[in-house]
Amino acid sequence: MRFQFVSHQFITITLISCFLSGCNRYYFNVHPANISNLADTELSEKIELDVQLLTIVEQNLARIHEQEKQYFSSFQSEKPALLNHNQRQEIKDIWIQYLDQVFILTKLMLEYRDYQVLDNPYQNDAFLLGFGSYLMLVSSGLQFIENTAFIAPFEVLLDEAIPEYDIPKGLYTTFKWQIFHLDEYFDIDDNYQKYKILIEKLSAGSDQSLTDPLFPIIESHYSQSQKILKSKRISLL
Repeated sequence: MRFQFVSHQFITITLISCFLSGCNRYYFNVHPANISNLADTELSEKIELDVQLLTIVEQNLARIHEQEKQYFSSFQSEKPALLNHNQRQEIKDIWIQYLDQVFILTKLMLEYRDYQVLDNPYQNDAFLLGFGSYLMLVSSGLQFIENTAFIAPFEVLLDEAIPEYDIPKGLYTTFKWQIFHLDEYFDIDDNYQKYKILIEKLSAGSDQSLTDPLFPIIESHYSQSQKILKSKRISLL
């Protein structure tokens, strides 16, 4: 039960990071940190900050999902042939906001992929951060695709270039391919069992963990990702 990358897995995740880092307005010059090079105090501070960051991303995704329901779900039955100017702009804004969250999650996945090189308790914390980031990326990505796939105006619009944000043409198609295949590079069920065993050990202790806020996030996004993967993946593909 390991959450790590072999060569082809690392290449795939790096591709996600590369195509998003080149089009993201806030994080263009940010590169994944090498956590194995950090001193204990630096690593502890980083873990604490990244737990806070993931909780913020969780809040942002919830807000974006509400926007998705407003601008996507209402069109599901109608499947309109055309979108007006305001609709086009609102949908592009949702896409850009969502890409910001995807970049953060991808960066965290890359930073914590080698959690096993760390000593405890940092190894456990790094695993939870990496696994939590992965689950949030998969579940939110599947949800975004579920709301937009097979509706021609959305698929065409989201694949358009957005020059003012350096977003290239065809990014939505690339994103869909990556999200649909991301679960093939992790043993999600084995890692979820590892997570369950880990939180039992942590719960048995008297000390509160820095990563306690991640437990409900992991549970929620695991449940959501499994729901879509097991019931709708084939139809979406």
